[in-house]
Amino acid sequence: MPPGWRPIESVAVREAAIVVSLSDLALVKARLTGTAGVRISKESFSEVGATITAELPEANVQPIVWMLTDMTRGRA
Repeated sequence: MPPGWRPIESVAVREAAIVVSLSDLALVKARLTGTAGVRISKESFSEVGATITAELPEANVQPIVWMLTDMTRGRA
């Protein structure tokens, strides 16, 4: 391996579809983008809300789900 190079650490991810109301969308996106290892890959909108497709680190899926459920009062 050339000097200064480090091996790449692989992280298992899980794709999730998160359905939120438009009133919760900004807060949910802010929390997701502020969470390490989370990547939002797609957003689609309907007349009542939005669906966010995101890649979540496998090791943190449950805590992220709990966070989203808590902050949206069970709606996400």
